[in-house]
Amino acid sequence: MAAPARSAPRSVARLFHLGPSHYCEKARKILQFKRIPFELVDVPYGNHQQVIRETGQDYVPAVVTTEGKPVLWPEIADWAQRERPEPTLYPGAGPAHVRARCRVIEHWAHNVVEELVWRYVVADVPERIADPQARWVFVELQERKRGPLEAMAARKGEFLAGVKEVCGLMQGVLADNAYFLGDKPSLADFALYGALHPLGFSGNEIPREFAPLRTWHERVDRL
Repeated sequence: MAAPARSAPRSVARLFHLGPSHYCEKARKILQFKRIPFELVDVPYGNHQQVIRETGQDYVPAVVTTEGKPVLWPEIADWAQRERPEPTLYPGAGPAHVRARCRVIEHWAHNVVEELVWRYVVADVPERIADPQARWVFVELQERKRGPLEAMAARKGEFLAGVKEVCGLMQGVLADNAYFLGDKPSLADFALYGALHPLGFSGNEIPREFAPLRTWHERVDRL
């Protein structure tokens, strides 16, 4: 793929953000937490032409820095950490060890929690996508992967059990902690916050029986 054209310098970074995406929401919260000024650039579902022009690839989230340099999604957390070391994404003694723990939780958040949440909410998402073309693309792609969304909606009670299972595991970790690694937020919190993002986006919520988890979510939301 051809290298992207270098953008003109800007006063703030730009974050290319797709509304339903848990990866994008994790990146947004990291930049907010780090107090890195940024402009949120909304990416229509299924139309990543601007992302391709400016970053040379089509995955989101992606950041274009104030110098016009693209930062792709796997690199955003570490880029933000270099840009603003404090507040850190890796609190505690031994940053390398903390980073490794965060990455394990991040992997679980992206590959287990998000998938269980997504199955539960996917049939509710189309009505939240305002643009008709983007909505059509969303339904087309999701039904190729998962089958008719009407069938997914009919199984929503079944899928809720999976959501409750991971919520219970998360809440157990938070029994004695304000955040997942202790009394300070870390990359682990932002990854799990992102993994739960499709609930709110689709008009659902963390089940009410998980009050401590809901409190944690509100705490991270305020950061």
